[in-house]
Amino acid sequence: MTRDEAGAPGLADPRPAVLVVEENVIVRMALCESLRAAGCRVIEAFGPEDAVKVLRADAGMDVMLTELALPGVMNGVQLAGLARSLKPQLEVIITSDDLLDSDGHHLTLYEFMGKPYTMGRLVERIRALTGRSLSAP
Repeated sequence: MTRDEAGAPGLADPRPAVLVVEENVIVRMALCESLRAAGCRVIEAFGPEDAVKVLRADAGMDVMLTELALPGVMNGVQLAGLARSLKPQLEVIITSDDLLDSDGHHLTLYEFMGKPYTMGRLVERIRALTGRSLSAP
């Protein structure tokens, strides 16, 4: 199950589209609210399976923000690999307080943000990756 923001029909939305993959409802709500306030179009996914559905359906995704540790059958690095196979131009930010995933893969193919991080730092990374203007949170 996902939650999306609809843009105006027929108009290109200049806001960066960010897919937020976070199973913790409270964390996801706060994160998405802050990203919306900064000027992002945010799509929420409750886990890897929802994220894959969104990626297959939405051609306009710019950035995926995911945890390294996810519930279900894949972790954040595995989800990032699948996401890039579906959308090669997709930018991926993986967050964690660990530098290695459970399989020992180094997080060098994707942007990595160690925890804790500030919303300002996250918004700046999205701005740098997309080249689009955003407001400071």
